[in-house]
Amino acid sequence: TAPYLCTREDIVLRCPS
Repeated sequence: TAPYLCTREDIVLRCPS
């Protein structure tokens, strides 16, 4: 859920987009 995790394709799905 961290902003730096959004850069990953694996965890981008976890990003609160």
